[in-house]
Amino acid sequence: ENKNGTTNDVVTAITIDNNNNEESDQDLIQQADQLFGDDKLLAAARLLRKVQDNTLLTEQHYQRLQKAERFEQVVRDLNSAPGPEWTKQGESHNGKRDTIIYYQVQNSKLTARIETPIEKSLLVPLLAVFNESDLYVTWIPNFDYPVKLGLTKSVKLRQEGRCHQLILANAYMPWPFSTREVVIDAMAIDDIDANGAIVVKMEKGKDDDPHIPPKETPDTVRADFDGGLLFRKCPHDHPTLLHSKTETRSAGEHSSGNNDSDGGLILVCFTMCVDSHISYVPKDLINFVTRSVLGLMWGQLLQVAEDIREGKREQHVAAIQAKQELYAWVEERVQVLLANIVNDGGSGCEKQHDLKESNENIKSE
Repeated sequence: ENKNGTTNDVVTAITIDNNNNEESDQDLIQQADQLFGDDKLLAAARLLRKVQDNTLLTEQHYQRLQKAERFEQVVRDLNSAPGPEWTKQGESHNGKRDTIIYYQVQNSKLTARIETPIEKSLLVPLLAVFNESDLYVTWIPNFDYPVKLGLTKSVKLRQEGRCHQLILANAYMPWPFSTREVVIDAMAIDDIDANGAIVVKMEKGKDDDPHIPPKETPDTVRADFDGGLLFRKCPHDHPTLLHSKTETRSAGEHSSGNNDSDGGLILVCFTMCVDSHISYVPKDLINFVTRSVLGLMWGQLLQVAEDIREGKREQHVAAIQAKQELYAWVEERVQVLLANIVNDGGSGCEKQHDLKESNENIKSE
């Protein structure tokens, strides 16, 4: 017994226990670092939150935790049915594709949400369309009537790892508005093993990023952008399926096999918020963007993915072939996602949360 009245055996046991906790924390941090390097930010964050001794966490770890929270917000938002603050612009059921577009406008900010189930064979080509940002300008439609609106440039400014890009895009606007420019920091993460999901977060690039060039002209206005993408198993009662004209897609009828012919579907949910810094947005421009531009852009996006799948887009096919290692990894991870769907894995969202109640409260055009 020592002078404090505590036996040496107890002191030794406490010391060993503390050492074990420290080793456990170190192991958690090491595993989290490995997961982050493998593009599994959310899995890494789950381990970092288990660390008991916060003094072991670096500033970089805290930055990753903050970034993970933004990704988790994307998942929460897109896993929830739209509420009454959204206006349903419309539905499209053409026998091939089913899509619903929602939007809301506040001051100069336009927020849109688009949801489309896709067949599994389209997932990798669709990911490629999003990834090849230098080629956005080759497929995003331009408009001359009733207003002039379109993309003039899309450039990848920086590539960090496999799934993190900094993108610059310029768009011309109808008179009297000047050219708008947007810098997007886009990052995709793999949450397939835990939740059967691929998540993308897009946000405004930092003003002090050395990779961002000066504005092309003094009159160019830099717009703000925020958005997200979620790829997951499609709930059997998703609104797009309730009125589907595609035989294998009617609500409750698609299964979860590994071939397109069995009707198993991936749900693609996209959201974006654009602030073009316009003090007054004409109603005609709002109507044109919400009723025409959004649907045409989304339809063209899916058409490009189909063309890539069939080998028709030479520039995209060449870009994919030049990144064989990257796309081999994408294909491998997608196959794991599809296997999870077969085994009823994935997000576990067999039903769309509050589906009927939420959609009854949504305004429609």
